[in-house]
Amino acid sequence: MLLWETIKAEFAWEGSWRDICVPDVDLDGWQAAMSALEASGRTGKLTVGENASSASVDVATLFGIEDRAAVLWSIEIGGVVLACHFFDQSEIEFDLDPREVKGQAEIDALLGFMQNIASATGKFALMTPENMHSAPFVRVSPAGSVEYISSGGFFEELAREHK
Repeated sequence: MLLWETIKAEFAWEGSWRDICVPDVDLDGWQAAMSALEASGRTGKLTVGENASSASVDVATLFGIEDRAAVLWSIEIGGVVLACHFFDQSEIEFDLDPREVKGQAEIDALLGFMQNIASATGKFALMTPENMHSAPFVRVSPAGSVEYISSGGFFEELAREHK
């Protein structure tokens, strides 16, 4: 269990999102993650252009859509909205607004989500600063273990500068 008091500095608002990602996947990994989330009841809403549908769509079809900016999969996990834009077939990425992470309940929900996709893909799920996937502050293994890597107050310092 990762305690809110231990990790809350990672969610200090300094103007950028946080990412949950699973690197080094292929289309089978994407499909496994989507299927696992669907099986757990976390389907969210898939929007292609102006059309909404369930997330139980073949992922290869989504990557075949020319206007990738029109594809959005949003999932609400414990009061935190995660958004997936299908940027890259080799990496699953969800972004989130750190201001929505307010305490232990949100951390527990996000870690459960990360454990689900790590288990489904057989790969580590990472929580990182926006677009800094090589610098995770949380790593969740496919077996479900959680590792916290402190940023040393990086986000709190940026938040103070941002004000």
